[in-house]
Amino acid sequence: MSYRYGGMDMFQIPKETMDALVKNKEELFYKKVSESLRKDFSSLVQNMPDASLREHIFSLHQKAKKYGIKTERDVFKFVCLGIIAGIDFDEQPPIQVVLADRNFSPREKTDILLHALEKKERSLQEM
Repeated sequence: MSYRYGGMDMFQIPKETMDALVKNKEELFYKKVSESLRKDFSSLVQNMPDASLREHIFSLHQKAKKYGIKTERDVFKFVCLGIIAGIDFDEQPPIQVVLADRNFSPREKTDILLHALEKKERSLQEM
């Protein structure tokens, strides 16, 4: 990858180096998400080995990308939804409607789904 300034090539980063940097960034993100899930959702992930949890995070991250959800914040929310509601939560028809709606930004999609989940949880607690 070449970087230009004022019409001049400044330096070039080999593709292999860029790939390694991206992979390292993803691994750090997965580690941060895993630690947060272990802390905030311990009852849901306590029996999950680290490798299995990492695989769930990876799988949910790939699904999030498919829906245009790319920022760390929004991917984290999507992963949380998957941990709480099940890894295939996105395949449910009402959820598909939200995820496929191009009128919502990726952030709005995850916020809508989290709000719906919280509302459902509150209604179950009131029973």
